[in-house]
Amino acid sequence: MTPDGTPVPEDDGPGPDMGYTVVLPAGWVMLPTGEGADRAIDDLVRTLVAEAPRDSRRARGDALRRAISPLVAEARAAQARDVILPVAQPWVVPASASLTIGTVPAHAEVASAHDLHVAGATRGEASVTATPAGPALRELVLVPPREEEERVTSRREVTYSWVPRPGTVVIATLVVTATQFDGSEQISLALQDLGEAVMGSIAWTDPSTPETVTADEDTHATP
Repeated sequence: MTPDGTPVPEDDGPGPDMGYTVVLPAGWVMLPTGEGADRAIDDLVRTLVAEAPRDSRRARGDALRRAISPLVAEARAAQARDVILPVAQPWVVPASASLTIGTVPAHAEVASAHDLHVAGATRGEASVTATPAGPALRELVLVPPREEEERVTSRREVTYSWVPRPGTVVIATLVVTATQFDGSEQISLALQDLGEAVMGSIAWTDPSTPETVTADEDTHATP
């Protein structure tokens, strides 16, 4: 996997001292859900269609906007600050993944991922796992497809929840959907593993020196 690193400044984030970095696989991008979201989508679309034939660029761009904009809007409605999407996959199959990152308040006595686990407010298989950002409560839920997902036959959700300080919970949610096809389970699991690798790379950093690092080969974010 060839990653690029994307550090995230603290603006709109978990707090004035809670910037973070995340390592993205090649072909995955991160978009903001708040101010600047529309511009970020436009920039991404222009990049993706830049090498398309001139007479098809507009149609392809419009199709991409129709696909990406609702995902960003849904993440915004869920109070997520960022959404991470694969825009290039090494397979052409009806399966997709998206990842959102957001912050929610918690009772002041919730001071760790272990406290979240003990509280028992989980929906599925849950355990505490070690990550660069500290212990996270990991939950895996296999849920029925939504009514609007007519062709989707499987939907799995994985969440990582951190407590960077008492009363603050940062939640990363990975959603993988697929239709029924030969090998769909293996592809879904591969997307889940890749998405969890992204979530597992999150680490808090000093927001006073935000820097964006991108490269094609073996580069990762630095605080």
